[in-house]
Amino acid sequence: MMTAITTLFFILSGLLTNFEQATTRMRKKYDDAATNADISFASYYGKNMVLQKSPARAILWGYADHSGMEIQIFLDDLLTATVTSYYDLAADRNVWKAKLPPMKPGGPHDIIVRSLKDELYLRNVLFGDVWICSGQSNMVFTTNMAFNGTQEGAASSSYPGIRVFTVGLNGSNVPYNDFVQIRQPWSVAAPDQILGPDWTYFSAVCWMFGRRLYEMHNYPIGLISSSVKGTYIQAWSSPDVMKQCKIKEKSKGCCSPYNKHSFLWNAMIHPLVTMTINGVIWYQGESNHRESKLYSCLFPAMIKDWRLKFNNGSDSETSLNFPFGFVQVAPTFNKERNADYPELRWAQTANVGFAPNKLLPNVFMAVTIDLPDEHSPYGSIHPRYKEEIGSRLLLGLKGLSNTNQINPFQGPFPQRFIVSKSKILIEYDAFLDFRNVSNFEVSCICASNGKSKFFQWYPATASLNMTSSLNVIIPEMCSNPSHRIYGVRYAWSAVPCLLKNCSVYGKGKLLPAPPFIRMFQTQKNSKEFSETTEILS
Repeated sequence: MMTAITTLFFILSGLLTNFEQATTRMRKKYDDAATNADISFASYYGKNMVLQKSPARAILWGYADHSGMEIQIFLDDLLTATVTSYYDLAADRNVWKAKLPPMKPGGPHDIIVRSLKDELYLRNVLFGDVWICSGQSNMVFTTNMAFNGTQEGAASSSYPGIRVFTVGLNGSNVPYNDFVQIRQPWSVAAPDQILGPDWTYFSAVCWMFGRRLYEMHNYPIGLISSSVKGTYIQAWSSPDVMKQCKIKEKSKGCCSPYNKHSFLWNAMIHPLVTMTINGVIWYQGESNHRESKLYSCLFPAMIKDWRLKFNNGSDSETSLNFPFGFVQVAPTFNKERNADYPELRWAQTANVGFAPNKLLPNVFMAVTIDLPDEHSPYGSIHPRYKEEIGSRLLLGLKGLSNTNQINPFQGPFPQRFIVSKSKILIEYDAFLDFRNVSNFEVSCICASNGKSKFFQWYPATASLNMTSSLNVIIPEMCSNPSHRIYGVRYAWSAVPCLLKNCSVYGKGKLLPAPPFIRMFQTQKNSKEFSETTEILS
């Protein structure tokens, strides 16, 4: 009897062992990146992800036990590529990399990567446009914190074609090829994935821009959020950018332990350069409010550098001129920042006032000067109007493809100034919606005895002249014959107006005009006034 029981025990044990071994094999087979496999994916490839659609070709890559391994890539059971693993000096590991064929938007698809010993699966993959969302706290700012955020999140389950991914917080003094931490793996849009705890996931601006982008295109959108609160642009810029702008110090030493030069570029952006992407949106600048002059160098240089490195890293699949959008810093009631914000907004446009421009090609901008949120529970520096910002970013993106003389997707900007004794006529590039007489200032300079003295700015009232021009009345303090008009500026303060009530908007889309400053040429040795006409170059 005991012999029979013992025999049954060993038979059952053997069956259990066989079952466990089979289960282990199945788990390994269907794991996206099995830890004991001889091949694996890079960390940011996973089920439910979005890969870049045609005309670009998406890139897959990962790790191999040794070089010289033959690896096959199947898309929906069709062999699409065969590659050989190799030693990568930068990664100091054996890697494999493959390009998929150009794919039309849609899905779902299954991708299989097979070596002689193992198979890796990516399930439920879509092809569409992949966007990176980066910056500091206003990009970290989560959907549940925004006005109407709860409703946005609750409705997210209606958008299964949008997939989201959040990079984990990390920094490095050297460039990483892969992420050390992932806060949120690729996930299908759903309330629990969009309405995470405050300051975690998912980014409100990223989601609200992406959701509108999906509705415009009606094909899949992949959103990658990689942002850190309280960070300077220097942390997100490579050493090449630092060199171009002649910056030597290595750390800002303020606001965040991650504010070392290139610290976040190395750990939270550089790993993505191998991935094919469609574009970037950026919400940052508040931490650099005292460095407007430097920012006007760093920002264009960073954009150009990101484009170059993503193009190189993806074997030219990511465009060398991919669209890059940014949010002009919003009003803040923090007195320490008030004096700096106008100059910072100007610097964000590379001292031109609008985007795109020659220094910022294929760059679009969301103007936010009319979105003050003094009573935001997160501080006025963090306005809750992220829906409006997302909408304005999308309009800015549409404006990049506009070929008409009047761009309905941008706020109006001055094209010509005519200065006379009593007024400055400003001609804009669009039809105007004029809302109030304030927001303008005029500067004059005393030139008695032919010698120029210091100039001051004085508030000036304005009135609509025609559908696309207005008159700025010369203030009394500048009407003295010994004074010459030196310049005019608009919305040149940290908080220029109440909610959606600045002076100048464009007809149609009702987008606010961005701030501007215009200094006029003067005749140093002349006491007589002559009418001046200046055309914006």
